[in-house]
Amino acid sequence: MITGSPGCSPSTRRRTWRRSSEEVTITGRVTGTVGEPLRDANVSLFELDLRAWTGHDGAYRLIVPAARARGQQARLTVRTIGYRAGSFTVTLSPGASVEHNFQLASDPLRLDEVVVTGAGTEQLREKLGTAMSSVDATTLQRTNETNLVQALAGKLPNVLTNQASGDAGASTSQT
Repeated sequence: MITGSPGCSPSTRRRTWRRSSEEVTITGRVTGTVGEPLRDANVSLFELDLRAWTGHDGAYRLIVPAARARGQQARLTVRTIGYRAGSFTVTLSPGASVEHNFQLASDPLRLDEVVVTGAGTEQLREKLGTAMSSVDATTLQRTNETNLVQALAGKLPNVLTNQASGDAGASTSQT
């Protein structure tokens, strides 16, 4: 539906969308172990290839178009770095409104799930097609170094570690 006053030009009209009464609305909040909202968590209905991200308050909202809501069941899944994934089976009945809140358990060992490439996109390690190096936590712990940048020194190829001076506590940087 296009709205605008009768004499206005097409460029000044704005487009508005009518909501179907048959679409399914799925809402909720994603929180951590102690109830803190988890921002930027990925909430998805994998079977329908629909995704949403949580806002600063941990709230999400997915709208399933009426044409895709046929009473079937789908898996609502939420994922975020540093937490265990959560999932819930939802029935997509036309016109339904579903609310489901997730409380995710912290899992700091799951930080190895993401590889950030130079372009800032996330991909699985197998799909990168370029050389990759990594350092595991036990290697870093064996260095007994309190400064992470200094602990990484000499552990990765093509990563240069520079210390501002030889003084204790001097700043260190990597390039």
